[in-house]
Amino acid sequence: MLLAAANVINIGADIGALGAAAALIIHVPVAVLMVGFTAVILALEMRVSYRRYARVLKWLAVSLLAYPITALLVPQP
Repeated sequence: MLLAAANVINIGADIGALGAAAALIIHVPVAVLMVGFTAVILALEMRVSYRRYARVLKWLAVSLLAYPITALLVPQP
């Protein structure tokens, strides 16, 4: 039960961060963006095969390596 609660809170925080980050770029209320992201994620999980969805998520996770690579390539003041 504690693990399930921790996962729900973590997913909620992640979706909140997605909404807040997107609100900086497109001026839409954060709550609307959070509902939209949740709907898109749920639709993809229900409609797309697991193999295809996992492949996309894998490459999105690999793209996070751009942060440390950028820190090494960009000159620091």
